[in-house]
Amino acid sequence: SIQLSIVYCSDELEVTQPGGLVTHLGYCNQEKQYGLQMTRLNTRIGTFNCRTLRAEAKLKELVYQFGYHGLGIITLQEHRIVHAETVRQTQAGPGETLITSTAWRNSAGASVGGVGVLMRTEYSKLICEIRAVSHRILAITLAGNPKLTVISVYSPTECANVEEVEKFHHDLRDYITTVPAHNLLVVAGDFNARIGWADSGFGWYFHQ
Repeated sequence: SIQLSIVYCSDELEVTQPGGLVTHLGYCNQEKQYGLQMTRLNTRIGTFNCRTLRAEAKLKELVYQFGYHGLGIITLQEHRIVHAETVRQTQAGPGETLITSTAWRNSAGASVGGVGVLMRTEYSKLICEIRAVSHRILAITLAGNPKLTVISVYSPTECANVEEVEKFHHDLRDYITTVPAHNLLVVAGDFNARIGWADSGFGWYFHQ
């Protein structure tokens, strides 16, 4: 678990899309009038490749398990939800907020991929930045002392070409270098990695 000192978030929420386009969203924060919030939280952070959240029943099951296991934040991969916005924020349950970057369509027209974060709604009020680094990387920063940056990642599989794999790792590395050193940093997701010897002939992702 991670213990955080919570402060109010900013009046505006910045959503940075791939390519550097920044969208400013108006954000009404009822807690700001109280100034610095000294509440301390113990929160559990997890990750889950959900395969799909397109069916309503799948989302309801995820929300139930999220609460049952006492999670505060969970990064998600392969939600497979295609939406017009680069980033979408919705109410997933009575006390849960879902933030997703859009999935994409393959050559057959099927929706694939998509990363996101499910968090308690009270945590979503502390968001000061959402950055869609790429279709495979979504970063969210929460106000606090120190701030918390959570990055949800979905790595290409071994079937991907070299250029796609290298782009993913370069994008992730480049973004991490921009995160202030005093932020708490959590990188969680599906790296499509294998455990074993690097010379076993199975491809890219090995941890010895």
